[in-house]
Amino acid sequence: MKAAKSAWELYPHLSNKSLTDRNRPVIIRKRKSPPRRIHGGAPKRSRPFMEKLNKRGLMAYTTGKVFWSEGNGWYGECSGSVTKSDNADLIITAAHCVYDDTTGFRTDKNWVFVPQYTNGNAPFGIWPARYQTILASYSENKDYNDDVGMVLLSTVNGQHIQDVVGSQNVAFNLPRDTIIYSFGYPKNLANGETLQYCSGQALDSVWGNGYIGQTIPCLMGGGCSGGPWLQDYNPDTGIGYQVSVNSFQISNIPNYMNGPYFDDDISDLYDGVTNKT
Repeated sequence: MKAAKSAWELYPHLSNKSLTDRNRPVIIRKRKSPPRRIHGGAPKRSRPFMEKLNKRGLMAYTTGKVFWSEGNGWYGECSGSVTKSDNADLIITAAHCVYDDTTGFRTDKNWVFVPQYTNGNAPFGIWPARYQTILASYSENKDYNDDVGMVLLSTVNGQHIQDVVGSQNVAFNLPRDTIIYSFGYPKNLANGETLQYCSGQALDSVWGNGYIGQTIPCLMGGGCSGGPWLQDYNPDTGIGYQVSVNSFQISNIPNYMNGPYFDDDISDLYDGVTNKT
């Protein structure tokens, strides 16, 4: 796991966006439903575990690191978060962490999720993916409004991941321009071996050309892709509403992270996996 490289290192075009990049189609987003909130929950654990969990915060347990094999001794890495689902198997990450332009989905590349990864340790086990999905607008047009991947994990020792580490809330069409906390495992901080975070006021991204995502001040680099953006976040409990993921940076605007806005299209993607067995 320590030998893995971030998706940005393996595929520099994923992160190195420019304000002059205008080779993408203009995407018009017409639907806007009322805000939708889905509540996560604590793991099914004993009282001593819950007391420890409350002290450290749910975020530390639900956020983890993603790994996969690229072949020939190369390994990729991203970040992700366990999010509430009816099947108790869902994590949300970035689409570019689960899908390759040439080979397609990475379910056959030993794609795994390690919750609360720390310095090579996997305190809650290693969870392989059983199903991955993204929107066609990303796979066909590279529409970064939809740089969101949803992954269902296999059970481990007969347990669902949501029952072991809990799950974050998720929400769609929430108010914009609020305070956001972003989490992930960037290679430029502690070599991606410990969980890091950014926080700040979300603003409309300046990338333009139909992109409706937002941007936040952030020093995290490659490896944090797919890590959750949490709105209405409570640092004492580690609980918030996931409203985006770390997606990309603009090359000539350093230290700012861009993330897709969880709108009706992302809500539809979620509805397609939450009950899937």
